[in-house]
Amino acid sequence: DIPPTFLKALKSKALTELLDIFNSSFRGADVPQIWRNATIIPLLKAKKPASRLDSFRPISLTSCVVKVMERMIAERIYHMAETRGWFNKIQAGFRKGRNCVDQILRLVQ
Repeated sequence: DIPPTFLKALKSKALTELLDIFNSSFRGADVPQIWRNATIIPLLKAKKPASRLDSFRPISLTSCVVKVMERMIAERIYHMAETRGWFNKIQAGFRKGRNCVDQILRLVQ
């Protein structure tokens, strides 16, 4: 697996190559199998007995390369939603630069 420090140290040319790989995967809707692998670790919930199975929640450890690609895709979808008007104009939740205060002010007015 590639450590995050390696990705942070990449220079412009290597980042461009990585972006080309991500774009190719995105356009072709083809994610390499190794990127889909995860190590699942059971994490004990706070104040729950370790003797019960439902006291654990699964945590999936995935590649940091995949996490970078996931973030890139999420940002692209968000940008498309904002620029193409997919959000209702009064929606504030889960939008950059807006919060619940916007909705409270709207109700008060």
